[in-house]
Amino acid sequence: MIKVIGKSLCMILPLLLISGCWDQKQVEKRAYVYAIGLDKSEKENRFKITYLIVNPEYGTLATGGSTDAKPFEIISFETPDLITSRNLANVVVAKEVTYDLLKVFLVSEELAKDENFIRWIYDATKDREIRRDNYFIVTKENATDFLKENDPKLETRIQTFFNLILERGIETGVIPNSELHRFFKITEADADLFLAIYGTTRKEDEEHQPKEEDDIWAGQLNTKGITNKTQFLGSAVFKEGKMIAKLTGEETRISVLLNDTLDTSDIL
Repeated sequence: MIKVIGKSLCMILPLLLISGCWDQKQVEKRAYVYAIGLDKSEKENRFKITYLIVNPEYGTLATGGSTDAKPFEIISFETPDLITSRNLANVVVAKEVTYDLLKVFLVSEELAKDENFIRWIYDATKDREIRRDNYFIVTKENATDFLKENDPKLETRIQTFFNLILERGIETGVIPNSELHRFFKITEADADLFLAIYGTTRKEDEEHQPKEEDDIWAGQLNTKGITNKTQFLGSAVFKEGKMIAKLTGEETRISVLLNDTLDTSDIL
């Protein structure tokens, strides 16, 4: 009995020693990246990365309703990989850059069609802070331009806008439920196709817009008034980690309905 108690104490005491808040970091001392944008670079073995850094306290009681605080910050620079980019960002960002709130991965269409894209995106599997349920989005223009042009009118917090519009688009089936872990899983399966969310902030000329209701992709929906230019509609098709085509909203909905591995109850 004494030996059992002794062993138990030996196991419990180390837990007491390592517990505590010695490694705790305050919210105001960290820079929270909500979205990462990837673009092609003119330099060899490099790509352009863009961070959308949000202020989690903006619009909450913690700020006391102050208008001095900014809702988000955007920073872009060139980097050889995703791992070292956080340290490079701290050259201009005073706070420690963290991926705790990271939810969106944006890739320009130009980079998605590049042979080296799969090598660069696989660095995301090496960082433990990058969750696998991040939304995977392909933008018609550069991801940097997309983040700069995105301007929600009703949502004061940019992260709220992304959450609401993507969740609703997935429910109606006009965009796929595109998550980073599914991209890696399907890519490793080699023969299967993967659908990523397709988005843009740039409209196409009205004379080139199809007449069908939802047989269009992002940028082809003609809207008027004072509203955000951002559109999420349709999907980008990947094969073996490289973008090969894109589908309209109607084609995307049909593809989702025919996929027996996905939950289609909301669409039905």
